[in-house]
Amino acid sequence: MPIKKIISDFDGVFANTLELCLGQIETVSRSLGRIPPPREEMIRLWGTQFEKFLGHFLPGITMEMYLDKWREFGFDRAIPPFFEGVKEAIGIISGECPISIVSNREKESLGIILKGNGFEPGDFFYVQSASDTQYHKPDPRAFDPVLRLLNGSMERHEILYVGDTLIDYEAAAGAGLCFAGVLSGGITTAEEFEKSGVEPRYILESFADLPGRLGSF
Repeated sequence: MPIKKIISDFDGVFANTLELCLGQIETVSRSLGRIPPPREEMIRLWGTQFEKFLGHFLPGITMEMYLDKWREFGFDRAIPPFFEGVKEAIGIISGECPISIVSNREKESLGIILKGNGFEPGDFFYVQSASDTQYHKPDPRAFDPVLRLLNGSMERHEILYVGDTLIDYEAAAGAGLCFAGVLSGGITTAEEFEKSGVEPRYILESFADLPGRLGSF
């Protein structure tokens, strides 16, 4: 059955954010008088909705406190680039298959990074940030808003979600969506995806490879 709709994660799939964001968290943590969490521990929970992530590693630090420091350091002006070939892939795919974004990233920074890479939310069928829903991946209900917009116009297995973490896979599988895992985010290996049940043909190096692979799904 051909894929009729693509939904994508953002960090690690479109935008190369890992190293930049880890560094920002470390800097903000120190400025708030906290010891930065170990990187391997942060990576283990990477992709979790950030308020929950923050509560786990920096209890007592609110989102407002964190974001005030984040802006104070000018991190709202730091624009991580899209991975090589991703912009072109978005252009190719959008002509044939509408693309949506469902991300656990907060709305403000998601919009900043999109715009900094030459895109607006209106360039996509639908863009959902963590601020737009009470449910967040790995909860499959994170997809409810975009599925309501599609209004049953296609079967769920005709919808492909592209992500770079096992959190993404868990959410997509729970919602009955097809899933493709990308390795570009630096979080999940091909072996880890396969052990969790992702078929090798659904594992890509990058979203940039997707136009040439869609026909094989």
